[in-house]
Amino acid sequence: HNEDEDSPNKLYTLVTCVPVTTFKNLQTVNVDENYLLIVQ
Repeated sequence: HNEDEDSPNKLYTLVTCVPVTTFKNLQTVNVDENYLLIVQ
């Protein structure tokens, strides 16, 4: 969470649709920004 709205380091959310049979035991995963740059 970035409290400074004028910060050059903007925050964003990456959301991916993942089909599941149940919502039980789902977890949030924090991904390192550097990892995203490698995968793209």
